[in-house]
Amino acid sequence: MKLTNPTSPDAVRVLRVFLASPSDLGPERHAARDAVNEINRTVARPAGFQVDLIGWEDTLSSAGRPQATINEEMATCQMFIGMIWERWGTAPDLTGKFTSGFEEEYYTSFERYQNTGQPHMRLFFKDVDSSKISDAGPELSKVIDFKKKRISDKLILFQSFADTETFAQYVRVGIADYILKLKSEDQLGDDASRSTDLSAEPEPAPPANSEPGSPRSELDLLNILTAKLQKSRGAAVTAVDVARLRNLAVALSGPSNDDNSLGPHDANLIYATHNQLKLSEREVSALANAGIDAIDRENAPVFFWISKRSSAFPPWLAYSTFIGPDARQVNAFRIMQLIHHDIGEVDEAFSRKDIITRWFASDSDGVKTAALNYLQRMARPVEIEFAQAELDKSSFGTRVAAAEAVISLRARLIIRV
Repeated sequence: MKLTNPTSPDAVRVLRVFLASPSDLGPERHAARDAVNEINRTVARPAGFQVDLIGWEDTLSSAGRPQATINEEMATCQMFIGMIWERWGTAPDLTGKFTSGFEEEYYTSFERYQNTGQPHMRLFFKDVDSSKISDAGPELSKVIDFKKKRISDKLILFQSFADTETFAQYVRVGIADYILKLKSEDQLGDDASRSTDLSAEPEPAPPANSEPGSPRSELDLLNILTAKLQKSRGAAVTAVDVARLRNLAVALSGPSNDDNSLGPHDANLIYATHNQLKLSEREVSALANAGIDAIDRENAPVFFWISKRSSAFPPWLAYSTFIGPDARQVNAFRIMQLIHHDIGEVDEAFSRKDIITRWFASDSDGVKTAALNYLQRMARPVEIEFAQAELDKSSFGTRVAAAEAVISLRARLIIRV
């Protein structure tokens, strides 16, 4: 949804986020609203977004089943944030299909996600005291069973949190990451208003004017493979075809898929013939991620794909330090040090300070250590505050790197004076 003329530079994209929980998480619900207000000020508006948080508090009184009114609001949301603690809640009606409003909200949203790809699902469990788990009452028992089901079906990733502040941080990071994902998709040409007309019956071979970098090139690949499979039962499908198909699958994967990337051998096959291929920006991005993931093996042409991706989207490498699996973030720092890449002021969505702050909000000591190593070589002297704050925490996993960064940055300050 957009406000004003979508072609105007002042157009705003509205991101509606539904917040679901039983009533025992009142402080977290308030914290989520504060987090959304902060996201709107610092991330969303500079990126052209407005985040609206929707919950049962916002539904209007009307005739009919109250939960049905909530569901109508929920159906307009592009993101679902669910959280649960010790209470399961009360049944929304007498039909018996769902035993609580939270259960209905979760499964209704998940069914829509499976059918349409939306909403983007985020689920959180607040830590429960172990003494209560061993003697759970009927409500907590339902919560425990619900969590076990999420673990066994492996369809939606979830996070646990200990306190309100941690939950608010997860909300900020989760919404910011989703805004970045949407912005990146726009950058890759996925916005329907900028796409080629793809509704016509596809041709078995790519058209002569198929633009490299456009989503059309992805359909060209699928059309070629379809034609080959129909003609020769797969005999004409090449290793490069298979490698590119695997890479496209990775590029199209969502939050419910495994965090995989293309293997180095397949990445090298594509690189060997890249002059003959018309790759979309999304495919190039997946190849660059594959190179970052395989940097230790040094047999993927990582710098070629990084250069190509960064040419289309300059902040991409800086964004890679806080998006994706922890191991990829660590490797992105290593690459930035190898090429002496200064993230600069990044862009209007994320300032340099915003990104450094994100590094040290990570739950991973490996990511924070990699960030400290980067700051030791590339930081501006005033950014010693980040290393000092990490050193003051006396965290076993980061204290050595933090101390080294503080010493190095202090020395540079002394030299300047």
